[in-house]
Amino acid sequence: MQSTDRHPIHLTILRRGDTNIVDLDEVDALIPRSETQVDGAFLQEIAAEVVRLTAPGYHSGDGLDLRGSLSQAPEAAVQDLQRIGSLIYSHLLTEPARKKLRTSDPCELYLRLDEQLIHIPWELCHDGKEFLATKFHVGRQVITGYPIPTPTAKRTVTGMLRVLLVVDPTESLPEAGKEAERLSTLLDNVPGVEVTLIGGRGARKVPLLSALQDHDVVHFAGHSYYDPENPSRSGWRLAEGVLTAGELSKLTTPP
Repeated sequence: MQSTDRHPIHLTILRRGDTNIVDLDEVDALIPRSETQVDGAFLQEIAAEVVRLTAPGYHSGDGLDLRGSLSQAPEAAVQDLQRIGSLIYSHLLTEPARKKLRTSDPCELYLRLDEQLIHIPWELCHDGKEFLATKFHVGRQVITGYPIPTPTAKRTVTGMLRVLLVVDPTESLPEAGKEAERLSTLLDNVPGVEVTLIGGRGARKVPLLSALQDHDVVHFAGHSYYDPENPSRSGWRLAEGVLTAGELSKLTTPP
């Protein structure tokens, strides 16, 4: 993806009943708003199918079979994700949003998501040519009605900036390792930065919480989990379970 000086795109997706309300925050005086009906059960099926497609050992016959058979070959896996991504793109977005994303040049894309929609892998939206994640610099913001906690203590950085890389705790994302290598190489060349890497099954809950206390910045490359009934139980998936938002919120000096 090429860098660009274009204005960023702010795409807001709200959830009201069985309706997705989509706003495109433009620089013009008028902001277009559009709606599309999406059944809640369909949202859950989409999310569950992506989990199945990316799970280790996924084999033919599991879940929604879009091609008649599923293969673990990399090319076939990409095709499977493209097909799911095209469903997300065509069924969960409105035509104004699809047109904007399809015709825009690469730029920053901010997804402002209703908390009911954060379990959907919007970054996999596929317009027939590209995934959002490969065309844009994608970031997420969550729109929530829950009180937003404030840190109990403000971290003061003195001396070295300590960066913690948490990589693929479930050992199911090979590309996350390559991402960590690139980040390590990049940060190792920055004066005043000290990098620590915790990866795979070594990312256990108690040691990880301790490491988070001792670092200034954390980068997590792995799967997340969302509990709509109790959001504080949402969090990072580890090999042994979930490091929850509730547990993270108790850190006295969070990164």
